[in-house]
Amino acid sequence: MSEIFLVPLIHPDAAPRVLEAARRMADCVDSARIDVLAVTIPPETMIIPSDEAISTAHLDALIEQEAARIAKLKAAFDRWSGTLPSSKISTAWTQFEGLPADLLPAHAQNADLVIIERPRRPIDQAQRQTTDAAIFGSHRPVLVVPPGATGEPLAAFGRQVAIAWKDDGRAVKAVIPALRYFERAERIAVIAGYREIAPPEALPEPLAERGLAAEMHPLPIGREPFGQTLLDKAKAIGADLLVMGAYTHSPLRELLLGGVTRHVLAHAEIPVLMRH
Repeated sequence: MSEIFLVPLIHPDAAPRVLEAARRMADCVDSARIDVLAVTIPPETMIIPSDEAISTAHLDALIEQEAARIAKLKAAFDRWSGTLPSSKISTAWTQFEGLPADLLPAHAQNADLVIIERPRRPIDQAQRQTTDAAIFGSHRPVLVVPPGATGEPLAAFGRQVAIAWKDDGRAVKAVIPALRYFERAERIAVIAGYREIAPPEALPEPLAERGLAAEMHPLPIGREPFGQTLLDKAKAIGADLLVMGAYTHSPLRELLLGGVTRHVLAHAEIPVLMRH
């Protein structure tokens, strides 16, 4: 059965890594269609409300800037799509003008997986809206691809998989739909945090019932940020992909108080497959 991946592109320098991640995910299924989405942000939405007057020259500059960004994304797509095996992977380029918050959720309804770049700092409007719409609005698993040095290729991933487990329903929603991508994994490790109780020894029931061959890695929750503890553990066991649920609390509470998901989104150096 063929799968559909939605890949909204934002920054031209990140596009090759995000597209390569889509290809690697396509290698995990029988066949795939990769729908690449580029959104031109209307110039009037990029104006700071406190500005009393915006010159025509300024508006023209914003339009030219957006046009140049989209042209670079299209060029990256054309280079990448020309290297794909046509028998297994098909591609489509779609370009709209509007806001990612409005456009992305509708396009994601037909997708099996959404693939985005990891947020960078300082975050811009296109990045913020794309990230929020993918995680909160798509209702689909989201693969977040980390940045690399300029021109650095994306390392292979999906062979050494780490699952961040917590019995709160989020992990189940993230992991179960993703199991089909793990068939070629050489190793699967379940990282289960615990606090003031005996370390968990058995696989979580939803995973054990499906016959998942995985190792348990209990991880004590201390006073340090657990997001960093989780990333350190994933690195220590050699994981090249982290699977986790997204946002235990509301987005507002995460923004105010921090949280594991927010930390992982900001600092993960390996791809992260998550679902809200």
